[in-house]
Amino acid sequence: MGLLVCFAVLQIAVRFWPPAVNHSFFDRAFGALGCQDGQETTLTVPGGFAQAQGMDDDTFERLVDAAVALPRATVVDRTAGAATIVVRSALWGFPDVLRLTHTSGCGVVASHLTLGHSDMGVNRVRIQALLADL
Repeated sequence: MGLLVCFAVLQIAVRFWPPAVNHSFFDRAFGALGCQDGQETTLTVPGGFAQAQGMDDDTFERLVDAAVALPRATVVDRTAGAATIVVRSALWGFPDVLRLTHTSGCGVVASHLTLGHSDMGVNRVRIQALLADL
């Protein structure tokens, strides 16, 4: 019985845990990645992944719309050229923050977990699927 109560409490805590949307990973990714020759286009860290790709304004808007339509996605902030979305896992509801930016014909998509140390590659798969659909 105690195990069930512990499981329920953990489930509730994770579901209501406020996601940290201002993670240092995003500053690092947006500062390091670009679409010009010689610039890195991907960044992988434990719990996070980012990728840059050339795109026009319409393509970026389609990318944001596809990200907003992801299951269990909640828009935190959306402005011209940027969007921040929290996407929660199906079973536990662990929050991942997905941030998209677009400037000068270059879109950068970055996602990072907010709880734990490993995302088991989920953020990489999510970002690559979003970009592949373009």
